[in-house]
Amino acid sequence: MKDIKQILNDILNFLSDDFSIEEKELAGQKVLHINSQDAKLLIGKNGNNLRSIDYLLGKIAQKLELSEKFIVDVNEYKSKEIKEIEEKARLLANRAKTLQYDVEMPPMTAYERLIVHSALADDPQIKTESHGEGKDRKLVIKFIG
Repeated sequence: MKDIKQILNDILNFLSDDFSIEEKELAGQKVLHINSQDAKLLIGKNGNNLRSIDYLLGKIAQKLELSEKFIVDVNEYKSKEIKEIEEKARLLANRAKTLQYDVEMPPMTAYERLIVHSALADDPQIKTESHGEGKDRKLVIKFIG
């Protein structure tokens, strides 16, 4: 992880003068957490710049044959996003249990669906399934009694 952290540091030096990087853990995954006054620039519109940094660093790690998985976060942007997805999933799971019917979530990325699957995995009354193709792929929360 030291190599990839140094590479992230080198990339960020081109974008910002004010940042620090910490290693953390979130939802069982390593997080390279960036603290910066330039968060708006690093995150970008709707998180696009952050996703690009995360993707680029992932490709570099793959090229270096680093096996450890990680995500990049800036000023807890992704952390808050993950918590919101988990809370929404639990709320919809409670609705499915109370009303005893399946609840369909809006289309999500594979990563967002994984968060929901993980958040609800320990609930014996709930089963989660993905349906659809591509950008229209949705997650269904099923009540199984």
